[in-house]
Amino acid sequence: MKFINQESEQKTPKILDIAIDEAYLNKKIIENIFKYFLVSIGIFITAILTYFIFFKSLSPSNDFIWAIFLMQTVFYVVGRYLPHARLFAFISLIIMSFALGLTLMPVLTQVNQEFGREFIGKALLACCLLFAGCSIIGWQNESFMSRFFHLIKYACLFLLFFAVISPFINWTNRMELVFSLSSLTFIGLVTVFDFQKIRYYPMRASLNASIHLFSDLFILFIFLIRLFSSLYRA
Repeated sequence: MKFINQESEQKTPKILDIAIDEAYLNKKIIENIFKYFLVSIGIFITAILTYFIFFKSLSPSNDFIWAIFLMQTVFYVVGRYLPHARLFAFISLIIMSFALGLTLMPVLTQVNQEFGREFIGKALLACCLLFAGCSIIGWQNESFMSRFFHLIKYACLFLLFFAVISPFINWTNRMELVFSLSSLTFIGLVTVFDFQKIRYYPMRASLNASIHLFSDLFILFIFLIRLFSSLYRA
């Protein structure tokens, strides 16, 4: 009995050490994810300032806006399937953050001309609240949504398909309202999924996780603008 007790006492510290190491590693992964998320926000703001310096006089047409929506959707979908190679992921984060910042400004320019700055402020506030709500739900909910992974993949492809054919559809205001609302519902669920996945990311995928969260935030804002625009026009 004494021998067995000594053996169990020797194993217990090892188990505790493993648990402490895993907790420390998870903390480092989460810190890296949000560090890179802040980096992407900084690059995004730099792109906005670049637009104001070099392209402020640009007057976007409706066809140009549709092309921008397509490009933003492509970035959102492709960003979910990037390889975990660190250098490639970091370069992708820089390119995506800068490109999304540049492509946002023509949209906001057109929206500002039609609805004013107050409209943009409301959409931005709604986006922050929605993103925060999704993050809380995802972080607090322990049930991992891996069973919905394939559904998310097909829904992303469906979203991309609609972005491609959108310029060839005679959109009515009601169609825009339904499409924007359904897209927001889907993207909100994806954001919840992405925050749940933070607990399970390996260290080498922290850059990819940052890209996912940043693109979630961005595309939520874009579709809130589209939703609010259809409501204002109704």
